[in-house]
Amino acid sequence: MHRFAMLCLICALCGLLGACGSSSPSSTTTAAAAASSGSTNAAKLVGARVAAAKCMRGQGIDVPDPTATRGSVLRMLTVIAGYPQVKVQAAEQACMAEIRKAFPNATSLTPAERSQRLQEAEVLAQCMRSHGVPGFPDPSAYAGNPSGYLSALSSVDRNSPAFKSAEPTCKAQALKDAGG
Repeated sequence: MHRFAMLCLICALCGLLGACGSSSPSSTTTAAAAASSGSTNAAKLVGARVAAAKCMRGQGIDVPDPTATRGSVLRMLTVIAGYPQVKVQAAEQACMAEIRKAFPNATSLTPAERSQRLQEAEVLAQCMRSHGVPGFPDPSAYAGNPSGYLSALSSVDRNSPAFKSAEPTCKAQALKDAGG
């Protein structure tokens, strides 16, 4: 599994659940919230993500510059999914210092914390489908393919009445059931 893709997956899941690292918000959530308030830390985080994207491009992986928006990480992963794994892994290795700065919360997760994030995502997916969002992807079906999962996730209509109705209930359920 691509390390960069896994980090992006964790950040996207954190943003979706809005509670990763309950004592410290996820980097995705932090960037979005702080960017809208003009925070210096958010600007540094977005700058670090742009630097990581620039490094990846320097290694031949043509990812777009990320922004503080929700879909930004998804767009990056969709692009990464189109490259051979060997090429992505080489780029990740060359850019690891930038990637760690770009995704500080995701890079500091323990294996147990990563496992909990996946469990939260699985509960969330099951709940969303049971509440009328049939196309919500199951992350376990994409084991080893985080970019495929995020691509499937990006096709879900977040503005649909079913999604808007189910999201608060399912987020709470996912965090409760997964012990988050």
